[in-house]
This record gives sequence, C-alpha cells and structure tokens, in this order.
Amino acid sequence: MNPIPEVVEESKHADPARSLVGPLSPTPEESWTSRSVLSLDEREVMWQRWKREIADVLDERELDSTATLPHHARSEIERVGARPVLEELGLLHVARRRIAPVF
Repeated sequence: MNPIPEVVEESKHADPARSLVGPLSPTPEESWTSRSVLSLDEREVMWQRWKREIADVLDERELDSTATLPHHARSEIERVGARPVLEELGLLHVARRRIAPVF
C-alpha cells in the first residue's frame, strides 16, 4: 500500500503552523485562497497595533515621531513594526534555512 495519499490527506487536516514548508505544504495559491478575511474591526485593531509598533521602534531608535525621515528609513521602520503584527495574525510566516559553508 502506498502511504503517500494517507500522508497528503492527514496533512490537509494538520495544524497549519506545522505544515508551512516542505513537499506537502500548500501552494501559494492554496494558501492565499484559504486565508481568513479580516473584519473591519479586526483591520482597525491591526492598524492601531501597527502604529503602536512603529512608535515603539521610533522610541527604541530615539527618533522623534514628527521628524521627517528619508523614504528608505521610514520604510524600514514600518517593516520592522509590521512584522510582529502580521506574524501574530498568521499573515506572515518566516522560514529560514541554514546553509552549511562550503569547504
């Protein structure tokens, strides 16, 4: 008996956080179509949380929130602030692969 169909069927019902990578993981299209849509209230909470994260990053870097920053600096701060918010909502998954040095 071929165990692969059973593994594939089990992976469909597995915890989504555990099956993000590998040959049995969903395709980007499947991941996109299976995502949950945020309600307007959830979106508002997300934006408020993101703004708080940006304020925290500005405080950590001892920058004034009213200061005019270059585009690249502002974009970096926004990315750093967005990451924990998106990870918490399950909208961002970061997988790192260790690559052994070549000798």
